[in-house]
Amino acid sequence: MTADWGAFYRAVCASAGSLLTGLDDEAREAIAEAAGAFDVFWSVSMLDTFTDFAPESTRTGVELALEVWRENVLEAFGDLLDLDPAAVGIDPRAIGPLVAAAEGEDG
Repeated sequence: MTADWGAFYRAVCASAGSLLTGLDDEAREAIAEAAGAFDVFWSVSMLDTFTDFAPESTRTGVELALEVWRENVLEAFGDLLDLDPAAVGIDPRAIGPLVAAAEGEDG
């Protein structure tokens, strides 16, 4: 099965507010709004990571690309929202639905 970057990225943007742990409600809302309206958290590195690893394992591609996305969020909003990089993590419950989206399944 070929992993679908577009479907994965759309799912990331649609669920951005629930992908990370260690956020207060204000930060969660700001990240969700920005992800839904702009490509501020997109990067070539995120795309390359997904396309490099997803052909072998969709789950690995999703996990690694999501880690790049987390880093992009911290870079873009870390200072503005006073985010602690050590406290902000990926919610493991987010992985399954993103893998399903990348594989073209209704999650």
